[in-house]
Parts: sequence; structure tokens; C-alpha cells
Amino acid sequence: MEIKKILLLSALAFLTISCASTSYDSESDVYVPNFKTLSQKGFNLVVPDELGWNVANETAYKVELVKRGEASGEVYTIQALLVRLPAFNTDDDFKDYVQKSMDTIDKKTKSQVIEQGASLIPYNDSQCVQFNRKTEKIAGAEGTTPMILEMVNFTCRHPLREDAGVYLAFAKRFQEGSAEEDLTAQALNLFYNLEFTDL
Repeated sequence: MEIKKILLLSALAFLTISCASTSYDSESDVYVPNFKTLSQKGFNLVVPDELGWNVANETAYKVELVKRGEASGEVYTIQALLVRLPAFNTDDDFKDYVQKSMDTIDKKTKSQVIEQGASLIPYNDSQCVQFNRKTEKIAGAEGTTPMILEMVNFTCRHPLREDAGVYLAFAKRFQEGSAEEDLTAQALNLFYNLEFTDL
């Protein structure tokens, strides 16, 4: 399959939406990785060295891992995907593009943003965009405890192809009132172990 058919303009939106809606009620479609590194087209992702992570979705260009948390309804998700990116004149244009992509997602999912922030982060002699976001969404019928999605994601331009990039997200879904934690350190550990490979 040609890479142009895989690289999607809306990939950022797709990933964030799927991260928000990922369910881990059934373990029939997951498997435990038996190696530390998952190799996809364009990147290698190092699997966290801890128990509980399972591969829920994997193609040549995308991988998604899930792990059940300790509290009811608590799910951790890691997603990495090759994405299509337009050309940017400046790093700030790149950051603005990621910001606008995320804002578009909120309108589609009707999630309320609790907090967010975008910043440039250097990696391999290039700039990536780190985007932190916490949103709230009512989980179901009236009176249902709202669900919180906290996410730290990174979008990097691929060094070997101008119109390609790699998107990496680390997220936690949990019910309002559950114990909160700072995901940044775990997300950065994933990010700094990300390797770009041939397309």
C-alpha cells in the first residue's frame, strides 16, 4: 500500500478522538508484546518496561497500546502514527497548526477543555510540538460521573520526508474524582526513546 494512501490530513483529529473513546472492556482484541520495541513504517516505539501494556491496534503505520489502571474505568493509552503534514515557514507556524488541529477536535467531540498548552520541544536537531491537554466529557446518561481525558502528545516532522510526521500520544482516561497524576514524565520518556526510520 502506498504511503500517500496512509498519510492522512486528518490524522491528528483521528488519533485524539480514538484516544478519547478507547474502550478496554474486552481483552479479546489485545495481545501482550513479546519484545521491547515495536517497529512501524517511519518509526520505532519502545514499549514501556512495566506490566499491563497490551497492543490493541497495529498496522504498518500505526500502533496503539492500552493498559487498565487501578481505579474503575481508568485506562492508559499510547498511540503512535505516521501522519501527513503540510509545509511550514516557521516553527511557530508548525505549533499553530497543531493547536488548531486540536481545537477542531473539541468542536467535533463536544468536550470541554479544562486546561491545555502547546510548546516547541527540540529533538534530533529539529523541533517537535508538545501539546498537553485535559478535557471533560459526560460519559453517558444524566447523573453519570464525567470522564476526564488527560493527554500529552508530540508531533514531529519526519527527518526523511518533508510531508510526513510522527504523532505520539500518552493519555489517561479516568472518572472525575479519581486520583490524578502528572503524565508528563512518562510521556517524555516515550518521546525521547522514539526513533525515526526509513519510510
